[in-house]
Amino acid sequence: MLDYSSDEELVEEIKTWWQTNGVAIIAGLAIGLAAIFGWRYWNAHQDTQAENASFHYDVLIQALEKNDAAEVEKQGEILAVEFSDSPYTVLAALNRAKSAVAAGDPAAAIKHMEWAVANADPPALKDIARLRLARALLAGNRLAEAEAQLDQVDNPNFYAEREELKGDLSVARDEPAQARVAYGAALAAGGAGGQNSLLQMKLDNLPPAEAGQPAEQSGQPEQPEQSEQSVEQPEQSEQPAEQPEQPEQPTDQSEQPKKAEE
Repeated sequence: MLDYSSDEELVEEIKTWWQTNGVAIIAGLAIGLAAIFGWRYWNAHQDTQAENASFHYDVLIQALEKNDAAEVEKQGEILAVEFSDSPYTVLAALNRAKSAVAAGDPAAAIKHMEWAVANADPPALKDIARLRLARALLAGNRLAEAEAQLDQVDNPNFYAEREELKGDLSVARDEPAQARVAYGAALAAGGAGGQNSLLQMKLDNLPPAEAGQPAEQSGQPEQPEQSEQSVEQPEQSEQPAEQPEQPEQPTDQSEQPKKAEE
């Protein structure tokens, strides 16, 4: 322990220490307080942004339910400009695409879905956007682009929908064999024992596997000719029916003795 001979020496020692370390202490306190208040301000700002984004998204959904395309676009644009990092903005883009489809504007719908794919942060949300975009591209006969989107969907929860769209893609390309495989995989991945009436109908409506073979190779057109021969065969069996008329000859011969007796 330090031994000070008087109070004046103790005061002088404190002054010297403060002159040496006082600035660093004040700076540290200032930085710490700024960090605390800054963190609180940032959190409050984030909460405010989330609340505002949620509000605009709710207004957009209400407009969508009323088929108010203009209001849907207005709220969607506000979200895209002021809340571009919010998950609500990606959901808004998907709903703007839905509104554009209802308004008969597939090009605008594809544009909104492409934005959603590019900006979606959670992988699951990105896969949802890819599936919807692939469906829209398929409807527009942009088959290669639709296939590219489907190939990037890797979430197991969307496997059934992905395979069904791959089946639709194969049907559009007139590839029934590939469509049958994809629809079968979709049914198997759908759960609930594969009970999906619409998907099953798509599978049942595919042409038979032999339908794509040339007529000369399958030989199926020749079968009707064979069946005609089989119908004509019973006519040959009529000949034995006429043969029993021959026993009438003995009746003629039996009359000859009578003539001899006369």
